[in-house]
Amino acid sequence: MSASLHSKVSIVIPCFNQGHFLGDAISSAMAQDGVISEVIVVDDGSTDDTGRVAATFPDVRYIHQENAGLSAARNTGLRVATADYVVFLDSDDRLLRGALTAGVVALTLNPEAAFAYGRHVNIDRWGAALPPSPTMALGPDPYATLLRGNCIVNPAAAIYRRWIFDRLGAFDTQLTAAEDYDLYLRIAREFRIVAHAAIVVEYRRHTAAMSADPARMLRNTLRVARAQRPWALSTEARRVAWRDGILSWEDYYGRPLAWRAGKRLAEGQWYSAASDVATIVRHTPGLIVHVMLARARRLRMRSAAATA
Repeated sequence: MSASLHSKVSIVIPCFNQGHFLGDAISSAMAQDGVISEVIVVDDGSTDDTGRVAATFPDVRYIHQENAGLSAARNTGLRVATADYVVFLDSDDRLLRGALTAGVVALTLNPEAAFAYGRHVNIDRWGAALPPSPTMALGPDPYATLLRGNCIVNPAAAIYRRWIFDRLGAFDTQLTAAEDYDLYLRIAREFRIVAHAAIVVEYRRHTAAMSADPARMLRNTLRVARAQRPWALSTEARRVAWRDGILSWEDYYGRPLAWRAGKRLAEGQWYSAASDVATIVRHTPGLIVHVMLARARRLRMRSAAATA
């Protein structure tokens, strides 16, 4: 534990029009004990009161840039970070006390690991606890586990050694979501990662969050997953995990997208519904057949029940 007391962690908080949550995120970062930390807020061209909120914390380094997206905002914070360890905290989430210490201790005990990650809990828009979501264990082959799905879930659950970005690069600015998942996979292909048992972050679930847009998440997550093909085919176990992962992502985001398309169609939002359907057809066309067959089965069951 003593090794963590002399460590420094940079906490990068990108923010785009989330000023109403930002104060909570900064406060949770400033409340960390056991390590020395710096907090960097990157305002990605916000039009709300993000700058004013950040200004109420005099010890926070505030950087404003023209809107360039989440990946670019994280990369901006990374470029000015001065610590040997880095955590990326979304502006609508909150770190729990002891989060940084738990991460630094895990890396101290595993000096060959590029990053360590802990657990998360879900909260609603107002900060009240929500039911936990299922998670996957890291397993003996972390890369295969990540091919199957994102076992880390929340970006702030991970704490990185700064040098890993010099080796592999930063976040992919061509992605508008799932850029953290892409980074995990790139690191796990070449370096060791470790999990620890501490609960380190509160993951705020709300309708304005990026993860609540199934079309965006489907496009970007499948792009990341499918790009792993050259490495996923290195072993049969990884190939199976990769294929299972793609099917899982298609189902996880495709079904909500299909449901939204149907709702928009019923409400007469023709353009929005057509956009959702086009995304499904382009990225996971088999889902339409699956949904149609499932609907046909439900109709047959209703018809049978009505005539019984």
